[in-house]
Amino acid sequence: MIPNTGYSESEVEDKKISKKASEDIEELKGKLSKDNRDDKLMHTVLDAEKNNIDDAKKLTTAINNNISSFTPDFSFEKMVKDYKNAKELYGETLIREMTGYDPGFVGKNVKVPEFQRELKRRIEQSIERMKKDKLLDKEGFFTDETQEYATLALFDEELDKLKSEGLQGHVENKKRDVSGAINDYRKYKRSDRYKDLSFKKTIHKAIRRGSKDIQEEHYVSKERSAKGKIDIFYCVDASGSMKGDKIKTAKKAGLALAHKATSRKDKTGVIVFSSKIEQKQPLTHNFSEIVKVFSKIKTSGETDISLCLDTALDMFPNNKNSKKLVLITDGVQTLGKNPEEEVMKSISVLTDKKVELTIIGINLEKEGEDLAKNMINMNKGKLYIVKDLEAVDGIILEDYYSSKSA
Repeated sequence: MIPNTGYSESEVEDKKISKKASEDIEELKGKLSKDNRDDKLMHTVLDAEKNNIDDAKKLTTAINNNISSFTPDFSFEKMVKDYKNAKELYGETLIREMTGYDPGFVGKNVKVPEFQRELKRRIEQSIERMKKDKLLDKEGFFTDETQEYATLALFDEELDKLKSEGLQGHVENKKRDVSGAINDYRKYKRSDRYKDLSFKKTIHKAIRRGSKDIQEEHYVSKERSAKGKIDIFYCVDASGSMKGDKIKTAKKAGLALAHKATSRKDKTGVIVFSSKIEQKQPLTHNFSEIVKVFSKIKTSGETDISLCLDTALDMFPNNKNSKKLVLITDGVQTLGKNPEEEVMKSISVLTDKKVELTIIGINLEKEGEDLAKNMINMNKGKLYIVKDLEAVDGIILEDYYSSKSA
């Protein structure tokens, strides 16, 4: 069967273009397609560190709640005085690790004196074990290595989530479908992708040359415009209200974005801010540097969005790359004499510098939502008001790919 080429059956028959045409081109599929091995490689790295990551995974809830150390007396006191709050701070996995009991069982018996004595003994043994395993230093503080492994544990969890939900594949397919506008056609090169071959133009060329079969010399490729590179700053609100699940979500989504962007040679930077700039990572292709930044995030203080925007503007290089800033926040500007005015002034400069702005607003109150809308209206960027934390990673990845295809 000859593909629909735009020619009549008689024209094709007269020139005796054989079905070998489509067979020859189909054969190229295996030669030209390239597997994307980025995620496979990352899973290999994670698998190699599996024991360390599994150990650190127990601590992620505590880390996201700003717990930086464990001592037997402090941990025991927290559980006995307010077990519900202790469970929220530490997480059920760590409660189970420290006590050896199911968290529900601990909650029911934590006020019983005999159980308290056993509880304290087990907590002491558990903390000593964590020190021995180098999850904690001699004083009971998390080591830098532990915090990095805990961040990798979040990323491992994120990769599995994207895969299970089919989101990774959906985004990948979208990327492949929007591979640039067709500007012209040219002679085929062996490095060309199968999907860039033009069946119609190839068969037309063979017809013009009076060939019975399609040969490689007849292949015609689509010439697509390059989409160029994007420099991305991911700006994380680390004010006090982001503690817990919000900062965990911001970390996981940021890691997913950074991994995808850096693997496609788009440089990514990170700015962590509250009432001051807590951390900043210049644009890089090095994903491990970004992991280090996320591993040190602590939440505290108020929110200074204008400071974050001004910092990003200073860090964007003067080049021809597209520029994008992704801001994830749950609040509103709380500092400055005229907070909104200061933010809008920064947005004006951002817009003049042609930096595309995306705001991920987590459970924004009306004041925060109004400010975010004003920011986006001036910048002509994108605003996502998010109520479901589980949706954040998908939104950020889709937003990245839409920027790549613009």
